[in-house]
Amino acid sequence: MSPILLARTRVNQYLTERAAAEGHIKTSFFREMSISMSILNKELHAKGISTLFIGMPAMVFKRSIDWGSRFLLMRWLRHAYFDYNGFDSKRKLNDMEELAIAFGGGTLSVFVTMPIDRLMPILQAAGRTKDATIWSITIQKFRAEGLGTLQRGLVFRTIHCGWHTSFAIFLSQKIYNIIDQKI
Repeated sequence: MSPILLARTRVNQYLTERAAAEGHIKTSFFREMSISMSILNKELHAKGISTLFIGMPAMVFKRSIDWGSRFLLMRWLRHAYFDYNGFDSKRKLNDMEELAIAFGGGTLSVFVTMPIDRLMPILQAAGRTKDATIWSITIQKFRAEGLGTLQRGLVFRTIHCGWHTSFAIFLSQKIYNIIDQKI
């Protein structure tokens, strides 16, 4: 978990607990920033700087799998598209082709990353004790809900990953091109 995500999670927990106690919550942007800084400050004083890096190896692994699979699958789709249409591999794709391949790579990556995405919050919610290992928590969840638990939210995750990859790859390239033309 990144330091920002960790801080946001703690703030959300705090706000949820406060809302439940009061029945509602009304805040402004600056009030929420103040609450966020106060919660982060308390955590840093209580647990030290290492609190910012709790869960970081797992998040780095997860993000590496996310983006690594997206790039690999986009490359595979591009080659498959060229082979299917008999195009020369040096041919430049038009905007719609680039957008479709970026979206396709993102959507296909879900089938690689979805199990990991689903297991992370399950493991975080369960917590780790001496008796609870990653495998014991996972097996317990499978027994309770079946293998389908790894694919819960598949449709929305697929749309999200396709859109996100399209934005990150296609639209960012358009922005870079505009910047390069102005320099």
